[in-house]
Amino acid sequence: LLAAHGRSGAGTLAQIWAPAGDARRGWPAADRHRNVVVVCRTDRAGLDAAHDLLLQAQAGLVGDCTLLGLVLVPDAPGPLPKTLRRWADVVASAAPAVWRIPYVEDLRTHRQNELAIWTPTEPDPPPPGRMRAPAPSTTSPHHELAAIGREIFTAARNASGH
Repeated sequence: LLAAHGRSGAGTLAQIWAPAGDARRGWPAADRHRNVVVVCRTDRAGLDAAHDLLLQAQAGLVGDCTLLGLVLVPDAPGPLPKTLRRWADVVASAAPAVWRIPYVEDLRTHRQNELAIWTPTEPDPPPPGRMRAPAPSTTSPHHELAAIGREIFTAARNASGH
């Protein structure tokens, strides 16, 4: 996961998605980590930073890395303002795939090392139901985060030819 900027959410997602790694804001060496997903917050600065990285990939300036797509992490609860939604759509159009992370309130109150880990080999956690509240992020990954993780790891597997 390549953070487009500081506090993008890449470190948190790398903690939750067990096989993922945090590239620490630099394109990784493709001989060790070929598949890359850019991660950004949905504020203007985050979207601008992600746009720059996506344009680098389009221009072939990322070595042998394969850009799998873009993860958009909400910077606040609720829908994006119209201007940001439009800019997010423009930025997303430069990515081969886009994954939109839901706003998960309880992620704000836990340290990264306290978060439950998801791996592609285990079943996804069930979504909350009318009679079942969502599990805290410390005991089970949010069901939508697990589903997005599965989609990204499937894309990585397909890009690697496995």
